[in-house]
Amino acid sequence: MTSPNIDSDTERTVKIQPIDKFESMARLDQFEVIKKIGQGTFGVVQKARDKKLGNLVALKQLINHSAKEGFPITAMREITILKRLNHKNVLKIEGMIHEEPKTATPQDIITQRGVFYTVSPYMSSDLVGLLENPATELDVPTIKCILQQLLEGINYIHQQHYLHRDIKAANILLDPNGVVKIADFGLARLYHGQLPLRGKGPGGGERNYTALVVTRWYRPPELLLGERKYTTAVDMWGVGCVFGELFTKKPILVGSSDSKQAQIIFDLVGPPNRENWPMASLLPNKPDLNIGLTCKRTLETRFQPLLGDTGADLLSKLLTLDPKQRYNALDALDHAYFTTDPKPILPEQIRRFEESHEIDKERFKRLRTSTWSTEHAPKRPRAEQERNDRSVALIRDGNGMKPPTGPLAMKPDYF
Repeated sequence: MTSPNIDSDTERTVKIQPIDKFESMARLDQFEVIKKIGQGTFGVVQKARDKKLGNLVALKQLINHSAKEGFPITAMREITILKRLNHKNVLKIEGMIHEEPKTATPQDIITQRGVFYTVSPYMSSDLVGLLENPATELDVPTIKCILQQLLEGINYIHQQHYLHRDIKAANILLDPNGVVKIADFGLARLYHGQLPLRGKGPGGGERNYTALVVTRWYRPPELLLGERKYTTAVDMWGVGCVFGELFTKKPILVGSSDSKQAQIIFDLVGPPNRENWPMASLLPNKPDLNIGLTCKRTLETRFQPLLGDTGADLLSKLLTLDPKQRYNALDALDHAYFTTDPKPILPEQIRRFEESHEIDKERFKRLRTSTWSTEHAPKRPRAEQERNDRSVALIRDGNGMKPPTGPLAMKPDYF
């Protein structure tokens, strides 16, 4: 197997972060907390300033409800993986903070573990915030620049033998210099199998993994149909969803359940058949999702007016039903969309936007005057997959939870 530190497409040795980078933990009082910029089931993200160095950072609090639960599994996975990655389009963790618990009785020592924080460079915006902000207008050269950087980051992750498994707009950040950063590796994991190469399809696919990954609106059809030996193509479907969202300013595939999600996907790209996805009929959930099989493809009609011919073609390649035929990141980077006018600008040429984060979306809604946008826009799922991931961990660890049932039930054995 190719070393995970070698990019097989360029034969270039990739430098990783030193494994012993965190020599000691910082203290919370070393930072001046400015404001909250994010919140979810994982905890709270705050904008802060390092009092000694003066630079801005993001402090991500890791919720640990009880000392008996141990260190949060998603945080452990994220920290471990990010310590092994070093790329301009992947968010770095620069340090850790541990705040001692406040204890009044001996019993508190058992129930209280204190609070951990990760320290990362401050990102001025995430894509959800930018797209929800009515003052933000992304022109085509800017969109191409953002997408190109996203693909470069995804390609790096895949070439290091990792799946991200939660690509969505909320996890795509921009720093003040216009550089895209892929964040939230709580669901990421090492994959086994070949690396994705130009024109050779996706990487991986040799082992079974849990299907409880990827936030539903960005979840690829193979996961909905029960595929367990999935590949790097699951991340590329998410990239396609984000690509379309950069133009529509809202998620393009909004399902309230997995069955409805499949229906909406088939309405956009057409239903699976022997020609466009020969292996679909063998997947375990296919009989339960034999819905919408008479629907007609609408992708070109819906997106050609927004993306143009080459843009719609790239979107089609990213949102291909058959994961074996779906574009990998290298294929997408070679697409004519990036060489046709208007061409992508450089990151440093992206204009400075107002700071915009997902937590600001309610404020942005109040700024809009359109009745439709305030009353009928779909509500984005809040950290859905952190809840799923926690449930899987509890099931696996035997903490008394009953496993899910029904056609989409999973065992956590291959997590």
